[in-house]
Amino acid sequence: MKLVPIALCAVSLVLCFPAVGQEKKSPSKNLNAITQKAEGGDPAAQYELGIMYLLGDGVSQEIKAAKTWIVKSAEQGYAQAQFKLGIELCGRNLGGSFWKRDVKKGAMWMRRVAEQGYADAQSKLAQLMVSFSGASLKLENREEEGIQWLLKAAEQGDEGSQFQLGIMYRRGKVVPKDDRESHKWIRKAAERGYAFAQDHLAWDYQRGRGGVPQDQKESIKWLQAIVDQGDAAEVLRLGDAHYRLGMRYASGQGVPKNKEIAARLFQIAAEYGLPEALPTFAELHIGGEFIPEDYVGAYVWWRMAEELWSPAWYPTVKLRMEGPAKPLSSKEVQLRVEDLAKKLTEEQRIAAKKLRAKIIKESSEAATAVRAKKMADFDYYFNWGLMKAMKKRAKSGKKISPLPKKK
Repeated sequence: MKLVPIALCAVSLVLCFPAVGQEKKSPSKNLNAITQKAEGGDPAAQYELGIMYLLGDGVSQEIKAAKTWIVKSAEQGYAQAQFKLGIELCGRNLGGSFWKRDVKKGAMWMRRVAEQGYADAQSKLAQLMVSFSGASLKLENREEEGIQWLLKAAEQGDEGSQFQLGIMYRRGKVVPKDDRESHKWIRKAAERGYAFAQDHLAWDYQRGRGGVPQDQKESIKWLQAIVDQGDAAEVLRLGDAHYRLGMRYASGQGVPKNKEIAARLFQIAAEYGLPEALPTFAELHIGGEFIPEDYVGAYVWWRMAEELWSPAWYPTVKLRMEGPAKPLSSKEVQLRVEDLAKKLTEEQRIAAKKLRAKIIKESSEAATAVRAKKMADFDYYFNWGLMKAMKKRAKSGKKISPLPKKK
């Protein structure tokens, strides 16, 4: 039985640039021709040449030369160069990483682009104005101005701005607390396919919060919308949606109870690397209630959970489909892995090693594929965290719950 997809369509008319950090190397460029145009005063060529030096695309990476050409382009009014300058000068809180931070100059360039009506710049300027970094600008009514820029971007259809505006109304930050206005903006972002907004609505309808009535069907609808996005959604939101939808099918809450669908959803959540899904899916391999009993699978998935255990990641985990979730300590995870390891035969130990290697390989490939599509905020993606953790373990030589030797 397949999950019924919910079609989403979001047509954007917003003036925008490629996402920050997504400037890509082109397969081939005529460096001499671009340099000649740039030296002749062409602002588009100057910006392109600057990005080539910034990324080391067809030339050796030279940050100073990159800045020189991008500044030349920006001074001629080329909006994309102005936007890039604003990002880099404002520093890491807006996604910059190459140049020395100068928030005042960064805000000046960002404002120039925002005033031209570009939603990306309006959103980033708003983010700067309401953040701690914006305090260095020493502007009166700084936060109020930030809200006005956020509103401009939201009204153009920038879904990230719509969501942030909704959250501000929810919390009463800078603007008066207003659940109705909050729901309006969050829903607009959700309808444009913004996974964070869809996730927020799913929780709102599940719990009956944020000025909306409790409605399990509506909650499931928004969870399904995240699932349907696939790699277009932010990875942790995607894994979380599969996990929560799996809980619904496992318990029959808002949908017909279906253990087969529940097990598949938990598996996908675990493969996406959602922390709480790892031990939950591991436990499904024991008892044969959801899937055929498989101690090899149980051991491997519990071991994956152990290798990435963190107090922040396993605050509460539901290992059984009935009853409340409970905190999961590192000691509990370790003991579970050791207990399962003792039950494996020599043949099962070999199978476990192969399965674990396969999961890690597939996770790495999936992470690489997602990275190629979406660079922004990539450090939040668990699969890369998984790879980093495992590489770190390998370098340190630290072994975690090795399979005991058979006597």
